[in-house]
Amino acid sequence: MAKYKVALSDGHGEATSGKRTPDGYRENRFNSAVIDLLNVELKRCGFDTKLVAPTDYDTPLKARTDLANSWGADIYVSVHYNALADKWRDGEGGIETFYHEGSAKGKGLATCIHRNLMRGTKLKDRGLKTANLHETRETHMPAALAECGFMDIKDEAELMKSTAYHKECAVEIAKGVCEYFEVDYKEEEKVEKQEVNKPASKPTTTAPKGTTYRVVAGSYSDRANADAQVKALKAKGFTSFIDIIKP
Repeated sequence: MAKYKVALSDGHGEATSGKRTPDGYRENRFNSAVIDLLNVELKRCGFDTKLVAPTDYDTPLKARTDLANSWGADIYVSVHYNALADKWRDGEGGIETFYHEGSAKGKGLATCIHRNLMRGTKLKDRGLKTANLHETRETHMPAALAECGFMDIKDEAELMKSTAYHKECAVEIAKGVCEYFEVDYKEEEKVEKQEVNKPASKPTTTAPKGTTYRVVAGSYSDRANADAQVKALKAKGFTSFIDIIKP
């Protein structure tokens, strides 16, 4: 059976104006971290995936939906973080998930994703909603857009920085996608830590003075895949860059 194809979109770009907490934490750092983890989750569950905004640049919405449409995606999933003000505020936050009004399949997808997000997270359930959003309106396939919290509420803004919350959202959204397609969710294999015996003595050979060691995270023939790897490493706090090797 052919793999289901899932288009993944992380809301906004790294430098998009206004898309940040009052103390300057950018929304895209959360969005991209969740999408990168979701990408891994879905691949492990047997899905074919495509990042429609694979770099830190704010890819235009039309370019995102056009790519998903031309690729023939079966569904489209977008991850965002909400805000009502540009300063800290008191009040209710929570999670809400959008679909395009009139799309029964879009509602079904959003329902599955939202239900699983609420099972895992402890935030207020703001429910399913419809709105005239480009990403849910212009896609030729069912689409859902999840707003995973509010960046203008301090407690929820702190979750944006939490790798545990990134992982939680990615896992719950992946479970929602699996539920929608009636596919079994595959848990991540746990690798038990093994005690490593210390060497009896220090190595007898030493590197020449001035030796440096370069850590390589992968080599890619596709620039988009290389950009995606750099983006994933940056989201985890690692300085990274692309070294172009010409034939």
